[in-house]
Amino acid sequence: MSRQARAPGAAAGWAAGKPRAVTTTLPPLASADTRRIAELLLGAETPSFVVDRVCETAEGNPLYVEQLTAMLADQGLLVDGVWTGSDHAEIEIPETLQALVAARLDSLDPVPRLILERASVEGRRFRGAAVRALAPDVRHDEVEAATASLERSGLVQPEDETGDRWRFTHALLLEAAYRRLSKGQRAALHEQLADWIAVQDADKTDVDELVARHLERAVHLREELGMRDERSAALSVRAGALFAAAGSRAFGALDLITTRDLLGRAAVLLPELDPRRLDVLPNLGVALTETGRSDETETLLAKAVEQSREAGSERDALRATIQLLSSRVYRSPTDAEVEAAVVQAEASADALAPDDEVGLAEAAIAIEYLEFMRGCSARSHAWTLRALHHGLAAGHFRESAQAAGDVVGTAVFGPLPFERFGALAEAQLFPFDEPISTSAGHALMALGSLASGDRPGFLEHEQRRRDVIDRNGLGWLGAAHALVIANVEIRAGDPEGAERRLREARDILTALGDLWWVSTLDSALCAAVGAQDRVQEFLRMADAFDASPAVLDRQILVRRSLLSSRALLLRGSAADAEIAAKRGLELVTSSDLVLDHADALLTLADALDARGLGEDAATAREEAVERLRRKGNLAAVARLGG
Repeated sequence: MSRQARAPGAAAGWAAGKPRAVTTTLPPLASADTRRIAELLLGAETPSFVVDRVCETAEGNPLYVEQLTAMLADQGLLVDGVWTGSDHAEIEIPETLQALVAARLDSLDPVPRLILERASVEGRRFRGAAVRALAPDVRHDEVEAATASLERSGLVQPEDETGDRWRFTHALLLEAAYRRLSKGQRAALHEQLADWIAVQDADKTDVDELVARHLERAVHLREELGMRDERSAALSVRAGALFAAAGSRAFGALDLITTRDLLGRAAVLLPELDPRRLDVLPNLGVALTETGRSDETETLLAKAVEQSREAGSERDALRATIQLLSSRVYRSPTDAEVEAAVVQAEASADALAPDDEVGLAEAAIAIEYLEFMRGCSARSHAWTLRALHHGLAAGHFRESAQAAGDVVGTAVFGPLPFERFGALAEAQLFPFDEPISTSAGHALMALGSLASGDRPGFLEHEQRRRDVIDRNGLGWLGAAHALVIANVEIRAGDPEGAERRLREARDILTALGDLWWVSTLDSALCAAVGAQDRVQEFLRMADAFDASPAVLDRQILVRRSLLSSRALLLRGSAADAEIAAKRGLELVTSSDLVLDHADALLTLADALDARGLGEDAATAREEAVERLRRKGNLAAVARLGG
């Protein structure tokens, strides 16, 4: 949180821009509240003119009052909250919070001030061992004594005394200490700290990112000083390579927000034709697209194709081409454009070496997305199986998990009958005998049981699926399966269970930044709420979904139309509801999205009933029931009385 009147003259929005964080601006405190805090901190015996000046200068900012109290204690005018100065003591009150903090640091003895400055290089939280590494000329006992002194002054506080871990009591104190260092000092200290972390934290999973961030800071500081020399270039390459490694791990874990950040930094720091840069650019393109920044993807990958060919890497050029085609379709939804993209992507995939399991897995994922985007779920399903095979052979988690999620989704939404799900799992998934494919196999077994009305069978395989997901930390894959299972639960008459499942999955997908899946999930969540007759909540959610950025795949476009139809019907606009339902039906008719086709017919039937066209409504319902019966969704058929 930030308070609007942090300090007179302070820059607005100082805490803004933090990833995965929300900055809330609070109004200044009322005068009476500010005075109450000042009197409590300064004590009853503090002269009123001091309290008056503090409140006037603070302008409703409690942090200013807190820091001024600490400054007066540093000067010996306050001892244990009791005023010890004279009633007419002359005190100098800085006009801004930054000036106040700077004055406190100026008053420190040399060694504590040096320790505070060195600590600021590691960040808000710092380790005593890191400070000692950055201040090798200061004896161990002097560092400990200085740290204790800083704690008594309220500038730092222990976070884990047994582990010698500390933190600055406020971010402004960190900033003030850091700014006392020259840019040259900062650059040298960040490089020194990076080397220390690389050894000290070598066994930590995030060591590459930690080291890279300090090296990156050193590079930027050197550039600001005009030091664009060989040493800066070497630091940049080292940082970029570490960011590439850390970003690739994040991509493998399907953490797209972190991937976008880390690989984006790698792309900037590494030389344009560096093989490590060219290798990660296609994955950076995927992360940008999936997190809603497809325009940036096109610019990035178009250049990546050219740069890869310039560097003589046709493989990377083909990989970038495939992802570029996939990205373009997000803003080019016509059937002709998607068809052309599929043909080009398949040609690029064919040009890859037959033993390039990574490249083939990436290509299969991109092509199955393109096929599903245009409503060809059977073709998409075939590509998901190929992607799973190549992904597992390559040992790449992202492609394997993505395929394992999509193989379930394309089976459910496409023409494959539910009664064949068990055979599919036994023949195509369980033989791999590893967690990713096994979880997908149990998901299919559970869905086959749910659709047939076999509740015990569903619960058995659902529990097995959850056990595999939880035991192996497959959060994204669990969320992807949950989305599909919830769609069948709604149709089987359990919207409450579907809603719980969807909300849990949404939290996971939102944290990972996967906007495509979140958009698909939100359409199902609207349906789950609507099926429980929570009319006002459904209308609010449907309006929000309609106003959200459109993900241009056939299924989501169909669902937008159907949700719009249901909302219009609830608001009494039966004619408009019929038009919206027919629009959804027209979109789905040229696809093989069986369940969505049945939904479109049922939505149209409701609109026709509201218009008094009962015979036409009955015909639409009969066709929907027949489609569900052929699909093997017997639980849905029974609920509809078919």
